[in-house]
Amino acid sequence: MMTSLDPQRRHQLSEAPATPSSAPSLASSPAERLAWVRARYMKNPRDEMFEDAMREILESDASGELTAHPQRNGLVNETRGVLVLGAPRIGKTALIRRNLRHHTAITVTDGKEPGNALYFRVSASPTLKGVATDILRVTGYGQVHARLRSSQIWDMVVSRLATLGITILWLDEAHHMLELPKECCGG
Repeated sequence: MMTSLDPQRRHQLSEAPATPSSAPSLASSPAERLAWVRARYMKNPRDEMFEDAMREILESDASGELTAHPQRNGLVNETRGVLVLGAPRIGKTALIRRNLRHHTAITVTDGKEPGNALYFRVSASPTLKGVATDILRVTGYGQVHARLRSSQIWDMVVSRLATLGITILWLDEAHHMLELPKECCGG
């Protein structure tokens, strides 16, 4: 059962309002109605925060729309990133995916098709070298020599992404890269 929220706390559907022909009927099965709801994105205050963060790191075109080109800062043309943090299963991935797809200049890819924003899911027990090697693999790069140092492989990733026109690297589950292996801590 859905309860009414006060107007300031009400979430809005990001999709067009449901029409009688697009919404499931009451005669639909509960599974069909649930699938219809899950296919919609419930807009919330985090969307605005994410959009603000993207405006701080990406350039805008003449009309004010975000592009996929990063802002360059400082004497060495550094770029910056955004961390989206939160408890498990609260919709961080959906937030990012929905907001990146909202911008026509940004095309998310998994590395198999053209795009300028690469989605990569970090494995549960990664190394920096392994993540870089896997990014090269999913973008179609050939074999990476095992004796290369992590920094050398990351330089190859930067070059590979530039060659493919990928300017946004989205590392989903990146927190795995920050966790200490159990064997180093006796845990």
